[in-house]
Amino acid sequence: MPNLILRKVKDSDKKYFAKWWRDKTLLKLTSGILKRINDDELDKSFSKILNVKDSYHYMIIVGKTTIGHIALEKRNKGWNETQIIIGDANWRSQGYGVKAINKLIDKAKLMKITKIYLEVRPDNLRAIRAYEKSGFSKVSIKKYPNNKHLPVTIKMVYNKTMLKKIKIPVEVSARHIHLSQADLDKLFGKNYKLKKLRDLSQTGEFVAKEILTGLGLKFRVIGPARKESQIELSQTDAIKLNINADLRLSGDLKNIKNYLEIKGPKGKAKVKVIIAKRHLHCSKEQAKKFGLKNNQKVNVEISGDRGLIFNNIIVRVDASYNLSCHIDTDEANGCGLGKICGCGYLL
Repeated sequence: MPNLILRKVKDSDKKYFAKWWRDKTLLKLTSGILKRINDDELDKSFSKILNVKDSYHYMIIVGKTTIGHIALEKRNKGWNETQIIIGDANWRSQGYGVKAINKLIDKAKLMKITKIYLEVRPDNLRAIRAYEKSGFSKVSIKKYPNNKHLPVTIKMVYNKTMLKKIKIPVEVSARHIHLSQADLDKLFGKNYKLKKLRDLSQTGEFVAKEILTGLGLKFRVIGPARKESQIELSQTDAIKLNINADLRLSGDLKNIKNYLEIKGPKGKAKVKVIIAKRHLHCSKEQAKKFGLKNNQKVNVEISGDRGLIFNNIIVRVDASYNLSCHIDTDEANGCGLGKICGCGYLL
């Protein structure tokens, strides 16, 4: 999908409005008022768009093509109404309207605008579903008895809490292994010390240079040494290895029955295998700030073209932790992050 941007309306955009405001098919979908606008009325209405205060008007541009107009207009009691036109029928029903709405919401956040609503035709189910995904909720029915072509609309209000979402880092964990000192000694020799490759986001943790193998797969070692060894796989890895791995929080190894035999330069070790539950690290200060508790389950939204909301993320609070959500490669692929670490929003 080509890149979409919002640009402020300028004088040269008048030609688009002259066409759109006289398109009866488009008017039936938007205002429902089909009376043809004359040149004087066009000039007056367009001048208002250019000069009105406390309202914001943008052209919707995809690639190099102007496809529509979106506005955030001030109403009574601090409310703002968003209105959108996709002028060319060839550009409708392709998701550009929703992308434009999302970009307008981003601008609203920067301007600290928190009370936003829109109106939509009751039979426009595709748009309603899309607006709901963008954070709008249906609140009421509005009637226009004198409007033949649009007698009823559904009023949808943007959830104000969405404007206050907490942005957090999201990190992707590929399969890896944590080792106890006893297993380090078996695999690498007595009193072996891991060699640091780079630090990780959590205090004291690091990626080691050492890589081990088991059943044809490679496992990067993560330091420092732990009380008990564990391997963390994705569900895809487990299927490939034909292992029915338990879904556990990292470190919760009680009654784990699945092991992998790991080979090292000096010997072998049998290591317990789990699929790690997605989780959120945060310090005690961060937990207090955001109202979080240890072992609480929260939701995190990943935005983007393949964005989604992850449920059942376990909060892990410790004085040494830094704010970060950890998901595995299967989950990252599902939301379009791949191997790239990104950001999400705590809901």
